[in-house]
Amino acid sequence: MIRTDQRYDVQVDVLGTIVFMLTRHEERGPGAVLDERGRFLASASIFSSSGWLQWPVVDMYVHVFARLLRLAWPRLPVREPSADPLVLGHDVDHPAWPFYRTPTARLRAAVGAVIHRRDIGLAIRRARSLRWRERLSTADPWNTYGYLMDMSERAGLASTFFFLTRDSEVPAGSTYQITDGWCTGLMAEIAHRGHHVALHGSYNSFDDQSRLVDEWRRLERASTVAAASALRPAVRQHYLRWRPDVTWRAQAGAGLKMDETLGFADALGYRAGTARTFQAFDLAAGRPLPLRVRPLHVMDSAMLQHLRLDDEAAVTAVTQLARRTRTYGGALSILWHNSSLEDEASKRLYRAIIEAAA
Repeated sequence: MIRTDQRYDVQVDVLGTIVFMLTRHEERGPGAVLDERGRFLASASIFSSSGWLQWPVVDMYVHVFARLLRLAWPRLPVREPSADPLVLGHDVDHPAWPFYRTPTARLRAAVGAVIHRRDIGLAIRRARSLRWRERLSTADPWNTYGYLMDMSERAGLASTFFFLTRDSEVPAGSTYQITDGWCTGLMAEIAHRGHHVALHGSYNSFDDQSRLVDEWRRLERASTVAAASALRPAVRQHYLRWRPDVTWRAQAGAGLKMDETLGFADALGYRAGTARTFQAFDLAAGRPLPLRVRPLHVMDSAMLQHLRLDDEAAVTAVTQLARRTRTYGGALSILWHNSSLEDEASKRLYRAIIEAAA
């Protein structure tokens, strides 16, 4: 910034940067580098080497711009950024151990709990849960919904559980039925405890409006009796598959009101440069869409599988993001799967992360 008498010249294109980040302009065109699932990864971003993906640059620019306005016009009322509550979401990819891949893969994983993790108790619980009785077993290591709700309630928050309503159509997918008794019973419990239910768009729905319409209707029908009061017209796409303009256009056309997909599968941080919700914009058509966007900042698999952070590093990383979010406003959004809490160590880590962030 250069000051000349009463003039302030800002040497940064503030508005251009905001549009660039919110519309994900760098992900457009044939030059965008995508992974095997068609996702734009943080490692392909022009900001990856600078560390700027771990800062809410849009919110920071707005913060600075507001102060410049106050310098020029001291009496101009400028609203200070407000830190919203933490946002917690849980994608129900594999609701219970018997839904995980094939019987052979399940048996191999149960044995692996002993050989690789030296956790005989986990192996026993995995094996016991294979005797599927059309209800969620208390022994099932992935039946952690009560724990997730407990942690949210301790923090004074309400979680949102995102359910698949059609097969995810990949070898590692889950084929549970949203209309099964155990599932409607789970949604009823979620509603009873004051939490929410939303749509987890299937693997091939990210660019298919008609498919999203069908999937949303299935969720509406399944939750009419069980959890109608808990239903939110929100969506998070499976595997975070998302494409500029295309996905938001399909979601808005399907009547959905909130997209919570916009995060990285291989990193923590601010993919859209913000922790605030904002209105989706179809840049190709040059028009806003009747859809709000809530960015995603922290995902368990990105943290533990891609980045391979240990517990201390994971808590430190989330703490830094939470501080930056509180400073510049908005809400830190965390995605944690029910299947990521199958032993006491993983539960302790999640508890520590929620305490650090909240």
